[in-house]
Amino acid sequence: EGTFDAYSWQLIENKQKFIGQIMTSKSPVRSCEDIDDAALTYAEVKALATGNPYIKEKMDLDIALTQLRTAYSNYLDNKRGMQSDIVKKYPEQIRRIEGNIAAYKKDIALVESTKSAEFAGMTIHGKTYDTRKDAGEALIEAVKKIGIENSGTLIGNYRGFDMQVNFDNKSGSFVINLQGDLSHKVEISNSPTGNITRLDNELNTLPVYLANNEQKLEDTQKQLETAKIEVEKPFSRIDEMRDRLSGIIIGL
Repeated sequence: EGTFDAYSWQLIENKQKFIGQIMTSKSPVRSCEDIDDAALTYAEVKALATGNPYIKEKMDLDIALTQLRTAYSNYLDNKRGMQSDIVKKYPEQIRRIEGNIAAYKKDIALVESTKSAEFAGMTIHGKTYDTRKDAGEALIEAVKKIGIENSGTLIGNYRGFDMQVNFDNKSGSFVINLQGDLSHKVEISNSPTGNITRLDNELNTLPVYLANNEQKLEDTQKQLETAKIEVEKPFSRIDEMRDRLSGIIIGL
């Protein structure tokens, strides 16, 4: 007390708080103040050296006001973000999910219409195969002939879905995209009957995908309504910020 030690410690404390915000992902102060704002005037040096308590009080007010300004800046950023989400993000997501839901329903109806107690049959390059084994072997041969360079080629139809062969660079394997209103990807193995089972399993899972999208639509609609409420809320600490600012002005 009555020396520069307290002032120096205050500077180190401020520095630690700023670094702490960065390291803990909290929102830091968006801009640096001019260096002169942190420099002591001759009068302040004299007051500090004589142990004037008002200097520390002013510094505390400055720190508190900086924190409040940061919180207010975050509030404005969040408000602008929510306004953008309300106008663009959520409506676009809702439209996309609604489109997916309608497409899944059409594909599910197609799957239901092609159900068979045995095997629905598969057409490859214009030839129809009536057994799972024959269809699976023909599928593997068709994929081999296409190769990586012709990825994206249509080779036939299964249960009303066009079959497009693609090479997945990530997995390093060939996949069949079952093209309905949506595209449903199935990785191809070396097992003829196993591949038919994989295709059926993917088509039989469409109701699960539909349910997931219906839940996603409900969640997104709730997020939109919540954002509309939150964006209208005022800054909760505005009165505190005004009081701090008034304290600094009065002190000056």
